[in-house]
Amino acid sequence: TFPPADARTTIMAGRRNRGNAVARAVCAVALAWMLCFPIFGGTSFGKSSFRRLSSIVLFTHAKNSVKGGAILITLVCPLLVAATLSALLFTRDDEKQRQRQQQQMQQRQRRRTSLLCRILPGWLLRCWRRPSVASNPSDGGEPNWHKQSCLFVLLPCAIYVAVSIHRHLGGGKMHMASTDSKLDHVGNSFGVMALIAGSMMLIPVSKQSPIVALWGWEPVSFTVVHIWAGRVFVIGAMLHGFFHISRWVWVADESLLRMIIPPHQCWATVDDGGEDRFRPTCHNETTACTCYNLFRNMTGFLAVSFMAILIVTSIDSVRRTSYALFYSCHVVAAPLALAMTIMHYNKAVLYLAPSLLYYLATTVPTWIESNARTVLGGKARSVHIVSATTLASGQGRPCVSLTVETDEQTWQSYYPGAFVKLRVPQVSRMSHPFTINKVFKLPSSSSAAAAAIEDGGASQPTATANTQNAAEMDLSDDEVATATESKQLRIIFRSTGPFTKQLLTLCGQHDRLPSMYVDGFHGTRRRVEQILSHDNVTIVAAGIGITPYLSLLHEVAEFHHRCGNVAQNDGISKQQQPSEHPAVKNAVTVHWMCRDSKLIEYVTDEYFETLKCNYQEPEHHHHRQLHSSNADQAQSRVHIAIVIHNTSTTANGDDHGNTAVRSELDVHENF
Repeated sequence: TFPPADARTTIMAGRRNRGNAVARAVCAVALAWMLCFPIFGGTSFGKSSFRRLSSIVLFTHAKNSVKGGAILITLVCPLLVAATLSALLFTRDDEKQRQRQQQQMQQRQRRRTSLLCRILPGWLLRCWRRPSVASNPSDGGEPNWHKQSCLFVLLPCAIYVAVSIHRHLGGGKMHMASTDSKLDHVGNSFGVMALIAGSMMLIPVSKQSPIVALWGWEPVSFTVVHIWAGRVFVIGAMLHGFFHISRWVWVADESLLRMIIPPHQCWATVDDGGEDRFRPTCHNETTACTCYNLFRNMTGFLAVSFMAILIVTSIDSVRRTSYALFYSCHVVAAPLALAMTIMHYNKAVLYLAPSLLYYLATTVPTWIESNARTVLGGKARSVHIVSATTLASGQGRPCVSLTVETDEQTWQSYYPGAFVKLRVPQVSRMSHPFTINKVFKLPSSSSAAAAAIEDGGASQPTATANTQNAAEMDLSDDEVATATESKQLRIIFRSTGPFTKQLLTLCGQHDRLPSMYVDGFHGTRRRVEQILSHDNVTIVAAGIGITPYLSLLHEVAEFHHRCGNVAQNDGISKQQQPSEHPAVKNAVTVHWMCRDSKLIEYVTDEYFETLKCNYQEPEHHHHRQLHSSNADQAQSRVHIAIVIHNTSTTANGDDHGNTAVRSELDVHENF
């Protein structure tokens, strides 16, 4: 006999929790072990200990093998083991379980906060409320990645440089060493520091990262670690080059160009005897001046040059105004910088192996899956465009609404706040990120939006509108129960840059729309949880920036409506205790400033009106009372107020515009 359904659900949830706990424990141990190398690897004790461990594990005492083995054991293997176990053991909680956990968490959080506010002083309470590095994905908190990057990237690298320089030049060695030797040791210490930062540089930007999914971190926020690791990597490489250039120019009195550009004789092949045909001469006899040394100097200089290009194009002002330049430079210059680094110092491939292997293991399968048809000689399947609507605003930058058909699996995997990467080969080979939303309908199948979508965009598209007033509709309980969803997704964008302007022109050709390819979903999955973890939420958006919140408001209303139905069923049939269904009360206020009247009309008709019609309860429902033991406790309520600030010059005939329209709705269940 099988256990009942509730018992099976509990058993499966326990297995998921145990698997996730084991995977998190392994990741924590792996991170601690990886940090041992930069913290202790610069000391004499740490260096000898890692080498002894490497000789035991690899069954060899060869000097080069032991050095490389220490890097593999301390940096490469821990990350690969942690990533493998994360991919094997991690399982996501189902939606209903996550919602129950969210409700229970809110009740515990309110009780804990109320108690601590009476006990703790204000400054200590503020410290307690700050998110920690191991914040649970269900608590709505997100670590401060700038602080965590300084703690786990910058600080260990700084410790390694300090102890490594002290080991080489500390004590009596400082007076015995020559200036050339001092600069050499200091420069090499900064070079190894750069490689240590490079060992974790590509982990935050890996697609479908199992470690990021395991801990519930936001991939977009986690890229801060990539930024800090990249900074340390580039700064360390530049300081490494600076100290070695100082050796050549100021100590050995050599020519800089002569030291980084090998003479043409060095480009010849070697003799059969294995010796160089040409040996260059330098001004100082103590300077390492073979063709091999000059080629190593050249590759190091090229690596730093490519890194400088990455740093310049990554500046916010450049990246935001010229995203294509930023993306192209990263695609071209980053691999060249890594290749030149490995050619400059062959053991660098061992330091960079954790990042490279993790990035390739998580990115290449995704790329193969998305391009399998093209790689195998077939034709990749583009998305089916249902309609392309141009919203002519008269402002010179019209908006476009693209509605696409999707399958059941894609529909179920969607989450509010997600964005996709849209690629249109007729415009550009590069993918561009766009926010994507669900398409919602009114309960009545005869609405204007439904009729427009069924047309399939064959005729001249216009800004469709659901003109029924939600406040005047008398909907039945079944119609109010859930939103009518159409298994369609929509991208709304404004034509501002070269890509969107060309896409606008192509979308105007309704008889022959371009092929489009969508990659997603990307972005945080925790926007709903972040809203539900606060009693009062204020959202401020401007212009086209309203798009990330359109599906989010529907999801918040749906969550409270679903909680109300669950509480009603449990209160009538099972008479559960009030504590099992804590009261959930949220007030969400949206302030939207926009001067595009057509965009305001379109968004209001397609999303705000459907939100009111699908979830706002008629007045007579507010007075409905069901006699139950938990009448005042088990209630779910959300109040959503949408304030539209129409700043167009034609708003209500006012030359200055600045008209505010307020729309409110309540999802309220009394039991």
